Amino acid sequence: LDLSETNQVDLTLYWLAQDVPNENVLLFVHLVDGEGNIVAQQDRVPGNTLRPTGGWRKSEVISDTVSLSLPAESPSSDYKLRLGFYDPETGIRLPASVLGSPQANDQVEIDTATAP
Repeated sequence: LDLSETNQVDLTLYWLAQDVPNENVLLFVHLVDGEGNIVAQQDRVPGNTLRPTGGWRKSEVISDTVSLSLPAESPSSDYKLRLGFYDPETGIRLPASVLGSPQANDQVEIDTATAP
């Protein structure tokens, strides 16, 4: 991902419900600096805030668009995009794995964005 012109990251995510979820959870998407500090984030209901997970159907694909803007005072660097889901009542994240391997802090790192 390139932040060079707009200092904004636009993502289109697709969620595939492998089963019928029994609860509503929230999506988090974080843009973090090299030290792991969150510099931009969105926490919300998936499906552009319109598709609570408790209403997903098995094998349904949910499209989701997320935009994050890097603050103007942010230094030139590489920034990482991380995402996951959590229970809004407890704040506890759902387990996250990639190809069966559990991920640190129950979040998935999906890309690196470079800002000049």
